[in-house]
Amino acid sequence: SFQNVRSKLSFDGTSVFFFCKRPVGIASVVTACGFACRVLSFPPPIMAKGKAKGAKEAPAGQAYTLSAADTEDELKVKGGGKAVNMWRLSQYEFVTVPDWFVISTDSFEAFVAANNIESELQVTSNKDDIPAYVERVHEIFMTRPIPAAIEKHVRGLLAKAAFKGHFVAVRSSGTDEDSGDHSFAGQFDSFLFQRGEEAIFDSLRRCWASCYGDRVIRHRLEVGLPASGAKMAVIVQRMVNSTASGVAFSRHPLKAVSAGTVLVEAVYGLGEGLVSGLLEADQYEVDRETLAIERELAEKNMSLVQAEGGGLEERARSAADAKKSALTDGQIKEIARVMVQLERRLGQPQDFEYGVEGGKVFALQVRPIVTLPPACFYDCAEVLGEEPVLWDNSNIIESYSGITSPLTFSYISDIYAIVYTITLRIAGVPEEVIADKKPVLDNMLGLIRGNVYYNLMNWYRALALLPIGDVSKMMDQMLGVKQNNDEIEAKFETIKDEKPPYSIWDVIRIVGSALGKVYRIDTLVEEFFANFCLHYDHDRRLDLDALTLTQQLDHLNHIYADIIYKWETPIINDTYVMLAFGTLKKLLGKWVTTEDPLRAQSIQNDLLCGQGDVESTEPTKLLMRIADFIDNSVSARTRKWFIEEQDDVVVEIRKRQRGDAHLIKDAERREVSERCFEFLDLYGFRCINELKLEQPTLVDEPDFMVGAVAGYVKTKSYSLDDMEAREAAIRDKAIAEVEGQLGFARRQVFRFFLYHARKAVRHRENMRFARTKLYALVRNCVRGMGHNLVKVDQLDAMMDVFMLTLPELVAYIEGRGVTANLRGLVALRKEEYAKYEKGIPPPERFLSHGAAGPYMPYSQVLGDLDCLKAMEAE
Repeated sequence: SFQNVRSKLSFDGTSVFFFCKRPVGIASVVTACGFACRVLSFPPPIMAKGKAKGAKEAPAGQAYTLSAADTEDELKVKGGGKAVNMWRLSQYEFVTVPDWFVISTDSFEAFVAANNIESELQVTSNKDDIPAYVERVHEIFMTRPIPAAIEKHVRGLLAKAAFKGHFVAVRSSGTDEDSGDHSFAGQFDSFLFQRGEEAIFDSLRRCWASCYGDRVIRHRLEVGLPASGAKMAVIVQRMVNSTASGVAFSRHPLKAVSAGTVLVEAVYGLGEGLVSGLLEADQYEVDRETLAIERELAEKNMSLVQAEGGGLEERARSAADAKKSALTDGQIKEIARVMVQLERRLGQPQDFEYGVEGGKVFALQVRPIVTLPPACFYDCAEVLGEEPVLWDNSNIIESYSGITSPLTFSYISDIYAIVYTITLRIAGVPEEVIADKKPVLDNMLGLIRGNVYYNLMNWYRALALLPIGDVSKMMDQMLGVKQNNDEIEAKFETIKDEKPPYSIWDVIRIVGSALGKVYRIDTLVEEFFANFCLHYDHDRRLDLDALTLTQQLDHLNHIYADIIYKWETPIINDTYVMLAFGTLKKLLGKWVTTEDPLRAQSIQNDLLCGQGDVESTEPTKLLMRIADFIDNSVSARTRKWFIEEQDDVVVEIRKRQRGDAHLIKDAERREVSERCFEFLDLYGFRCINELKLEQPTLVDEPDFMVGAVAGYVKTKSYSLDDMEAREAAIRDKAIAEVEGQLGFARRQVFRFFLYHARKAVRHRENMRFARTKLYALVRNCVRGMGHNLVKVDQLDAMMDVFMLTLPELVAYIEGRGVTANLRGLVALRKEEYAKYEKGIPPPERFLSHGAAGPYMPYSQVLGDLDCLKAMEAE
């Protein structure tokens, strides 16, 4: 009944296909299968006649082994990550793979089922118990019987010519191993140069046991994978007795973008010496396009080689060999070509293990480099776009150091857009131009792996709209950025050309308007604070936790409408500061000489020292007054209590915060607590990193305040008169030093600009303090929303609200939210931000191209793009 029979050769045998003239019955199918088994000499699954005491029968019909002749889907389900990668390698004609087969997870499951050990493999929830658990599980795998069907199946394959009498490698292939999401590289066991059924089955057991090894279990728990129920496949592969071996990376792991090279590492003998770190390796960087080689040869005095009877041993190399390249140029280029092709075929940068035997390069393993983006990422024009984006955190890191919450970032991103829209409007930029540049103004900042950065390209675009001023100088003065990278100068030049055409009359009108506002700055500042204090003094007394979510949203909208959108005066005053302080700085540079260059820099600050009427200094002064009271107006017993029992001091302050001052029985302690409470009532909104809304305030944690006061008491450094006298002396010395070098006319000019610089800076500091108060109002409002979301069971804790963005929060309240699962969204963000906290921070300045988001998961890529590192190297 058969028209044709043909066979397709694979690494471990033959697949037979039958083409029939007509539909056939089950009997013909059985006949064909019997014929195929005879052709293949393939032992069918046979159940053991007997079974272990207390064991169950292993299920029949399992796919105990798999090979390159099976489908990729089968390997994915039952072969483990390493076997899937081996299968993929085996499909490519440009790479040579040693013969192999995989003992599938069906065999692992059959072993577990036959021995009835499912309950014994349940992982303990107590991490301290893991070592004992691992030891117990290892004993189970090493002593319980392997079902006879599996043994016969494996023996049949080992009897084939490809494996019979040869040494093999027995390698674990975990179902999660070498995936794109998680890497268990080096955590599962593998055994080299195994020969004979007894040794191979012993290695099989050890590989199975390594599925429940100490490092593996801890890693699974850490990355959120289930610790129990794991399965293990095991690869058996003909051993390559390598004269040289190593690893290669299709992209240099540390220079994936900038270098454009394949990295090849090589040692003499077997690669385990390289993987374990035992041996120094030659390194070759190979250009992906030209295959040009840059080499750095190590002195390779030792190698790992096959020992008699199996296993490995160290062997000394001759002095001449030690300094030679382990690979020929031809082998290096062959490996590089293979790596480039593997990346293209598999769609992601690859990590590749190879061995050289008889001058031929064999592929031993391949796995994705999970710390690098997919292959398409490196061709920006294809997917991401080519527009350069320069990121810099100079200056802004002072306000937003480290990881910043999603809510804070969304708020400040909004604030920057509003403030610079107001700036352009004040500067006389036409409304249609401002509207056209809204995408620029909305993207002045970026959030890079949780860190706040300036988008410098958009800053240039925004400042280029101003009618007057040099963009580059304004950037340096406003942002404190370092000198630009030559690579982007051309782009900055094209941005300058985006300035709208202003006539001379436009410039005169705008300059006149700006000078007029500066002339009226005192009146404008007075009006600003009248409005700000009106709303702040009212809003800070509100019990926002008692409001509904919609009332809290209305309150937030009120803050925007009545305070944020009326922030013109601080911007005008910044112009005043630049004019007054900038001119003073220039005059000092021209007219005053100092022997010490550092003195030339510090003298400008000394001239501004000791200003009165600066509100930001009032919190410190009030703390000093409290310290003075404790040191001079209470008993020694109370003084000692405050200094030595600070936790108890905080407890008493908490009583006053709750309105339970009557519970503080000691009169002196009650008075101290009252003074501390008065401080917290006025300035308790302050905190470390106070522009980050998620930060706990002094009201939340009074410990910092108590510690500061105790420090003043112990050092007796609380005299306001002494502090003011010191500052006045510093200022007077600087003035005398400057005026001593000036004639009468220059002294008058100097005094004029010093007066205005001091006034401008005083206004700036007071309005910056107002900004801190504004952030406190927003913080309190958002916290109130967080409390209500906890009440309606949408969040687990009030502080979780800061893991949402402000637009998400508003949309949720208004019914426009794209998800109702806020808890799930917060959990997702917490997991992501925890990785940012543990990871390497991005460089201070780097250049990306096109869409920025695809860069963010890869800290190594961002590190490679470090502009300042490149400048320092040059």
